[in-house]
Parts: sequence; C-alpha cells; structure tokens
Amino acid sequence: MEFIVFTIIQALWFGAMSWKFFVAAERQAWKAFVPVYNTYVLTQIAERPRYWVLLYCIPVVGVVMGIIMIYELLHVFKFRKTWQTAAVMGTAGIYLGYLNYK
Repeated sequence: MEFIVFTIIQALWFGAMSWKFFVAAERQAWKAFVPVYNTYVLTQIAERPRYWVLLYCIPVVGVVMGIIMIYELLHVFKFRKTWQTAAVMGTAGIYLGYLNYK
C-alpha cells in the first residue's frame, strides 16, 4: 500500500513540476501525470530511443537515467548551463518547477 501511495505522490509531484514543458512540446498536459507513460513521452521529446524507458527499471541505472533525462529535457528547452542541471538535482526538482512556471 505504501508503494502505491508513494507512486501516486511521485507522479503528482513530477506532473506538477513538468506539465508546462509537455505543453510547450505540443503534448497534452495529462501525460505528465501518468507514471511510466510520462517517461516514454520524455524520451520522445528529447528524441532518445524508446528502450531508455526500460533502463529506468534497473535499480542503479534508473537514477543515472533520471539525471540524464533531466539534462536532456533542460537542453530541449534551451536551459543549457551546467549549474541549472545541478540546481534541479540539488533541489529535488523544485528548480525544475521554477523553470516550468517561469
């Protein structure tokens, strides 16, 4: 039960922090809130292979892939400075939300 609650909270958090990026990429906003499908859509936005979604399922590799996808997402929307990527990672996505709503 805790896993389901955590997954729902995580999906809502990521959706709230990134839905405008989805809209800017001409995707529907609801896709940002669906747990695995949002990762698939992110790979499409970043023009990366679809199998990257499967790499998220591997325990340590999933964390690295998350960092890479945040980096790719920021680059797609012209946030290309290293400190911006570090700020997103260091603030647990709060800075991503700031960029999203900016």
